[in-house]
Amino acid sequence: MSQFRGRYQKPPTAETALQAVDKPTVIWYQSGQEPGAMQLAGQLGWLEQEFSPDAISCCALQVAGAMSGYATFGQGELTAVLQQQASDWQQGLPGRFLLGLIPSRRRWHLLLAPDKSGCSEAELGQMRFAVLTEPITAVVTDLPMQGWATEQLLAGLQACPALQSVSIAATELRNGLLYQRLMASDIDAVLLDQSQLQQLQHSAAAVAATLPDYELGPHQLALQLGSPCTVDSLFWRRYPQLVLRFLSRVLDTEDWAVRHLAASADYLALTSAGRAELQLSQSLGLPFQQLTALDSYKNYLFRQGRLTNDFALADWIEALPLQILRTEGGRQQVKTNRSRQPQLLQAIATLW
Repeated sequence: MSQFRGRYQKPPTAETALQAVDKPTVIWYQSGQEPGAMQLAGQLGWLEQEFSPDAISCCALQVAGAMSGYATFGQGELTAVLQQQASDWQQGLPGRFLLGLIPSRRRWHLLLAPDKSGCSEAELGQMRFAVLTEPITAVVTDLPMQGWATEQLLAGLQACPALQSVSIAATELRNGLLYQRLMASDIDAVLLDQSQLQQLQHSAAAVAATLPDYELGPHQLALQLGSPCTVDSLFWRRYPQLVLRFLSRVLDTEDWAVRHLAASADYLALTSAGRAELQLSQSLGLPFQQLTALDSYKNYLFRQGRLTNDFALADWIEALPLQILRTEGGRQQVKTNRSRQPQLLQAIATLW
């Protein structure tokens, strides 16, 4: 299994970037299902405002799952993005770079069979946990995250043996059978995120709300996986100045959203089905804890046969753009020189 230690390939230099005298006519971006600053920047018109003087359009792609081949920037479902990256690298394709992670507020709920109510943490480690499964060939979703989170939870419990799991078809969550198996103590516990909990409650009507909900407390932090922000690797190498300008606008939008939460939620609610509050105040970055969780999840997918091959997380990460923009004065230099490419590239070279 891989460890992240650094970048696999060097970033573009000012000299090589100057050789790219042409420019794209369109910058495609995919904001994914979870609302965030990239989506908000597009809805506010700030991305178009940034690049229209250069006769470059910014267009959003509404594609679920894996990154479209046309998506220069993307924020998609984590499982799909990891699968696409593994597939591209196996075929010798350049793939994408991970620019940063948007921390998730995904909340997990640990439901217990009625006769397990009031159990201790030590007793929790002895229980049979349901792990939701689906065919490897099924439509790509983040469902495997439930199995990974269950493993992570059990690993974090004191004096806990190996996970005692019971594979449950994901369809049993939706047709009420999972609820029936919990009530009959056929299984002792199941870890569900908010959307899965709602499916369970819908399948079993209001009675599902009577299941004991174990308070996870600090264990929640270990179960969080960020939403990936990626860029086409060839685009980054050829147009580093455009990548910096795009990300600078996204970071500006993050700052604005924190100061205008209500207005931001109103904008995002137009396309986010009421989930707009999830990630507005979450800052794009590459925190060590998030990267550790991401590497663990990638390894889990590989063990489950959901990745065509393994790859080193370090080879996927391109930390330089955010490092430049978060350096004191870095974002201002990008803004000041956005209309003068040679000067902007010189500023980038200075910050490097």
